[in-house]
Amino acid sequence: MLEPQDLKQIETIVRSTVEDLLNPIKQELADIEFELKEIKERLDKLEKAEMQDVSAAYRDIESLKKRINDLETQVKSLQTAQN
Repeated sequence: MLEPQDLKQIETIVRSTVEDLLNPIKQELADIEFELKEIKERLDKLEKAEMQDVSAAYRDIESLKKRINDLETQVKSLQTAQN
């Protein structure tokens, strides 16, 4: 039968072996989590930039539509004045 001291040694060996096996996995997981965090941050920045670009494009479109209306009004006025 095993003595308590023997069981402690076996437990220590098993724990050490398990830790040795888990350490590379833990490191790889940490590396993946770090890269994932960086990708998410880049994605957030890109999404914000996209929203700003869309907003700017919409403002430009609205401004151009207004300018078109103004110019069409001027053309009509000039055509009416010419006739």
